[in-house]
Order: sequence, then C-alpha cells, then structure tokens
Amino acid sequence: MVNTIQRTKQKFTVSPSATATRMGVVRTETPNITGLLEGVNKSVNSIAERQIKILDAKWITDYEVKASTYINNNVNEQLLTGELPDLELFTQKMQSYNQGVLNEVPERLKIVADNFFQTKYMASFDILKRSIK
Repeated sequence: MVNTIQRTKQKFTVSPSATATRMGVVRTETPNITGLLEGVNKSVNSIAERQIKILDAKWITDYEVKASTYINNNVNEQLLTGELPDLELFTQKMQSYNQGVLNEVPERLKIVADNFFQTKYMASFDILKRSIK
C-alpha cells in the first residue's frame, strides 16, 4: 500500500501591527472644521491687517497735511501782524488743537500724531522766537 502525502495549507495569522509595519501606516482622521478653516482665517486676517495699515498711512498723511497747514497759518498770522509774536497765545492755540485731535485719534496712532505735531510745533515756535530778537 502506497501512502500519498498530502500537502497541508499553511495558515498565517497576521496582526494589524504587522500589516501596518509591512505596508506603512496611513492615518485617518475625521475632518476637523477648525483645521480646515485655519488657512482661511489666516488669509482673512492678513488682508485685514494690510487694509488697516493702508488706512492708517492714509490717515497719518492727511493729518500731517492738516496739522502743518494749521500751524503754518498760525505762524504766518503772527508774523504778518507786524507786532511781536505772542508766544503764549500761539502755544495755547497749538496745545488746544493738538488735544482736540488726540481725543479723536485711534489709540494706535496717538503717539505718531503727537510726535509729528510736537516736532512741527517746536520748529514753528523757534521761528516765532527768532523773529522777536
């Protein structure tokens, strides 16, 4: 009697970690709406910041022109009278103008506006002071 040898099928047991190791791990996550909108938020914020910078620059330029005109007109008024300039009156006018403007300026622009005005005021005051001598 001849015995035939039968081949048995091999059974492989594979764990999920073994499969992941051989094939590479691909993570899956549920969509996160916050993560999806983060890029949109950054874009909108950067556009808004640029727009604010443009508006601030426009306001500062406009303010410099108006303040310079006001100061120059007052200096000319003092010089054209033919009398000695009244430095106290000039100082009071300039301080009241500056305070009025600073009360309405956005907080982020107060320092810039005040520095510009004080510089222009001091130069004008010096012109008036030299005209007294």
